[in-house]
Amino acid sequence: MCAARLGREQNVYAVTGWVRRVKLHEDDGDWHIELTGERSTAVDSCIVVEIPAPSFGGTYQKARSELAALVDTASLTPQGNLRTPVRLRFAGLAFFDGIHQKRSRGPGGSTHAEGHGRCNSSVRALWELHPVYGVTAPESP
Repeated sequence: MCAARLGREQNVYAVTGWVRRVKLHEDDGDWHIELTGERSTAVDSCIVVEIPAPSFGGTYQKARSELAALVDTASLTPQGNLRTPVRLRFAGLAFFDGIHQKRSRGPGGSTHAEGHGRCNSSVRALWELHPVYGVTAPESP
């Protein structure tokens, strides 16, 4: 079901952003996190980062522990929203989540993203960090 990682997907990247939503109970066991570039950026313009289940390795348990130490996951809204965004840095592999790439019906149908959280529906929004290897508080700008 998964294609081999190619090109950009073979590189580790670091992304710093404002955590706006943390979904802890996804069907695949991943923690799904939505980040925006600024504290007040609309949540429909975000990037997704995901931390796999600890059963896939201790690195992911460590990353989850790091996130939980920096974000009060016990006070999330029922949808997983943070009442106050937190600025964090995530390191992990680039991943194009192509399963969410859909084509509109009809001749000349456009390609768009669908079912990928609140992030914008452009195909470029399907780039995410997955898996995340580490979570830290960034140095002050």
